[in-house]
Amino acid sequence: MSNTSWQYILFIKAAKVISDEGKRVKQRDYLPEGKVPVIDQGQEFIGGYINDEDMVFKGELPVIIFGDHTRNIKFVTRPFAVGAEGVKILKPEPSYEPKFFYYMLYTLDIPSRGYSRHFQFLKKNNVPLIPRAEQKLIVSEIEKQFSRLDEAVAALKRIKTNLKRYKASVLKAAVEGRLTEEWRTQNTDVEPAEKLLKRILAERKKKWEEKNPGKKYKEPAAPDTSNLPELPKGWVWER
Repeated sequence: MSNTSWQYILFIKAAKVISDEGKRVKQRDYLPEGKVPVIDQGQEFIGGYINDEDMVFKGELPVIIFGDHTRNIKFVTRPFAVGAEGVKILKPEPSYEPKFFYYMLYTLDIPSRGYSRHFQFLKKNNVPLIPRAEQKLIVSEIEKQFSRLDEAVAALKRIKTNLKRYKASVLKAAVEGRLTEEWRTQNTDVEPAEKLLKRILAERKKKWEEKNPGKKYKEPAAPDTSNLPELPKGWVWER
């Protein structure tokens, strides 16, 4: 590496696993609401809540939660209780900015082995050690870029919603005849729908009578248009 202020060290020298003193909350004891958030190895940042404040993690914050089974990584800055099994609580050494170490974990090679243990792979990595001032700069830039990405995602969601509305309005305008208003004024000699419908019904009746000689054809009932909107000239309602 060209930057001489950077070096690599073993993961086990960069962070240590902090004990939870055996205070772990089983998933069956999670509450939907409560005083203390329970942070586990699940996908959601907070797995549930408890009200027993004696179960709060007593170590110094912030800490990093690593899901031994799931490989999920969480940066925790507020009091919490440790959830169930498969949770490794990591505390970076003082030479690291905790947030930098957290982001750096996402770049490490941790192969997926289903529901088996993954910390064994994590601790085999070498990790970069760089000046803390540069770590702070990197964290600042990462969060600036993430903020821009969040804004872009929010804008795309708004665009998607607006596109759905526009699509619906286009379809509505189509079936109400507004999209072809100008075309109808320029093509007045087109066969009106009423005439076309009569021809279709006549052909259908003829085919039915050919297949059912001697039987009486039942004319289809006309639609009730009393509560239907007015159609463009040349259009008709039909079932």
